[in-house]
Amino acid sequence: MNKTIIAIALALASFSASAAEPNVSVGYVYDFKQSAPGIRIALTTRTVDLATTIVDNQYTRLSVGKTVEVFSMNKLTLNFGVQGVYQNTMYQVVNGYGASFGANVAYKYTDKLSVNIGIEQFVAQDRLSAFEGTSGIIGVSLKY
Repeated sequence: MNKTIIAIALALASFSASAAEPNVSVGYVYDFKQSAPGIRIALTTRTVDLATTIVDNQYTRLSVGKTVEVFSMNKLTLNFGVQGVYQNTMYQVVNGYGASFGANVAYKYTDKLSVNIGIEQFVAQDRLSAFEGTSGIIGVSLKY
């Protein structure tokens, strides 16, 4: 847990040091392996991404990572991201660390609002192997 606090503190310091325009995202998450829905709230800057994902009666994930734009055409953008993840499992006493990577497509509806759809893969320590798998995400992002 101390490593997570340090990672979040470093990410917040990085965020405050950057003169970035932050994006706040809210999305619906569906974990295909657990067959469970959830929600994700994320803060994205030019330097770092912070997110929390809560999947109903399964787990909470805190992540720190980076998303980069791979391709852009008109109002569509393809992004790829990698995150370090701390998972707190709700119904078992199994917590630990992992990583997730994925891609999403964003449609820029206005200068400040975009709609996103994506997919990500989670891999983790052996004790969290029951939670490794793919999630689908759909949501909106608001740029400040």
